[in-house]
This record gives sequence, structure tokens and C-alpha cells, in this order.
Amino acid sequence: MSRFFKHTIPTLFFVASTAILPAKDSKMMEGLKQSASQGDADAQLCVGCFHFYGVETKKDELESAKWIRKAAEQGNPIAQYYLGFFHYYGIGVKKDYSEAARWYRKSGDQGYALGRYSLAICYDEGHGVWKSHSKAAQLYRLAAEQGNARAQINYGICYLEGKGVKKDAIEGVKWIRKAAEKGFAPAQSNLGLCYDKGIGVQKDNAEAAKWYLKAAEKGDLAAQNNLGFCYEKGLGVKKDPSKAVQWYMRASQQGDSLALTNLGDCLRRGQGVKKDLVEAYARFVVAENDHPRAKEFLKQTAAEMSPEQIGKASLRAKQLMEQIRETTLEKNKPVPIYEGLL
Repeated sequence: MSRFFKHTIPTLFFVASTAILPAKDSKMMEGLKQSASQGDADAQLCVGCFHFYGVETKKDELESAKWIRKAAEQGNPIAQYYLGFFHYYGIGVKKDYSEAARWYRKSGDQGYALGRYSLAICYDEGHGVWKSHSKAAQLYRLAAEQGNARAQINYGICYLEGKGVKKDAIEGVKWIRKAAEKGFAPAQSNLGLCYDKGIGVQKDNAEAAKWYLKAAEKGDLAAQNNLGFCYEKGLGVKKDPSKAVQWYMRASQQGDSLALTNLGDCLRRGQGVKKDLVEAYARFVVAENDHPRAKEFLKQTAAEMSPEQIGKASLRAKQLMEQIRETTLEKNKPVPIYEGLL
């Protein structure tokens, strides 16, 4: 429960089709295509988005990239961000971090917050540019000052970790709180962790649990697991093992290794749930490659089981892995953000 998580490009996006594309209208689509063909950059961007999301036309990433490139080359900052995103993930174009960074920079240079934020990610990770935490922090700050919640949380974590800026926990929490108060789940989860550990604020278990709950209800895995731990131990909330199991279950269904381990431990001990060594063993198997405690529990649980039970548990582990794969496959697919011109 002590790791901060920066927000990176592939998660928790707002779908552009609901943000910039009008309601379905075949005549409108024909008009957009005509305008796009005549060189209207805004229309080109919209047509590209239609093709990307499969709205009023067949979903076609190649066609989407073609029209968005036309708009980007005319200087449309949103299209430039999209084209950078497409190059970052290889959507409709060849995956190329250098090209991604180049288009993000063009977008950011026009003041588009997402272009700045995305270029900061490139500097943070060393993707397409020389790795530089100081340049990343500068870009996060610019986007954060524009109100971009993703940049605010990452800029805050720069201060918490002392990367690219002088370490300052109080300043870090200030920026994370800005994003959390906008309802951004990763920021709410991290703010809960600050209260949990007394980082930049006075330690307060009740306040930690409050922010974990806000983020957990939005599907944040770390918050769900941490809230489960709060209920298991009675930290900031009334001790309730059954609620702990419920939150561990929600996070584990999306493949969180710590939640799988914690849920398995509850099943192993019969805490908050009926004791079930087969189900416990299965979860330890799924988590063992990512969490050291799962390996320890796996050995302890196996010592209490018959060969037949272990065989059943191994089959159950395969089922769980497939369920998790299906659950997370679509969720983890990268989708561009749209936030308008800030």
C-alpha cells in the first residue's frame, strides 16, 4: 500500500465520439466528407474520428489515420495529438515513438494540454526523445496549469518522488488534490495513499478510506485493494472482513496481483468468506509471478491439500486467467482522449 502511480496514456480515456462528434445523421456525414475532401481541417478530423470509432461508417483505423493526418498537416492541434497517439501505439500507422513525440510536440506548441501531457510521458519514459525527468516535469506543469487532471497527478508525483523537481511532499499533494477534487480516480487513489502514509499531510486513516472509496467506486484497482485492506484491518472504517473480500474480489477480477493474493489469503483462512482451499490456491497460482507473497501462500496452502484438490485448483486457475484476460482485453485497448482546446 505504499506505491504511487503516475497516470499514463493508455488508461481511463474519455471517448472522443461522444465529445466532438454530433448525433448520427447520414446527410451530415456526407456533408462532412465533402468538406473534408475540399480541405476543411475540422471536417477531416471529424471524419477520421468517425472511422476510428465506427460511427456512421465502417470502423477503419487506416482510413482514420489518413484523414487525421490531413488535418494534422494543416496544423489542427487536436489532430496532431491524435496522430501522435496513433504513432505511439501503432494504430493505422507504423508504431514509431519518434514520430509520436514529434506530433505531440507540434500539438503542445500550440498550447493543447494533451499534446503537452503526452510529450511529457515521452520524456518520462524516454520514448522517441532522450529521457529527461526535468523536461517531463516542465511539460506536466504547463498542462497542469491548464487544468489537465492527468498532468496534475503526474506533476504532483514528480514532487513526491523528487524527479525533475526538488522533492516537496506538500507541493506534490497540492497538485494531486487538484485532480482528485475533479473526480479523477487515479488522483483520488493517490491522495488516499498520502493520507494513509502521512505523506505531505497528517496521517488520517478515515480520510484515506474516504478517498479510496471515491476512487474504488470508479474502478481504480489500487484503491479497491487498499479499501479492502482498510476493511480487513479496521483502518479508518469499521472492521468488516466480508466487505474486505468484496473489494478484493472486484480488483482481482481485473487481474490485480495484490488483490488476488489478499483474496486468496481470506479464502485460505476463511476470513470474511467460507474457507475454500481450492479457490485460494487458484488465485495464488494466478498471482505468483507478480507477487512474492502469493508464492509463499501457495506453498502453505498446498501443504493442506490433497493431490486431487490441487488438480482441481490448477484447472480453476486456468479458468480465472481466461476470465481475467477477457475482462481486461477491451478495457486496456488504447483510446485517445478528447478534452477540447484548453
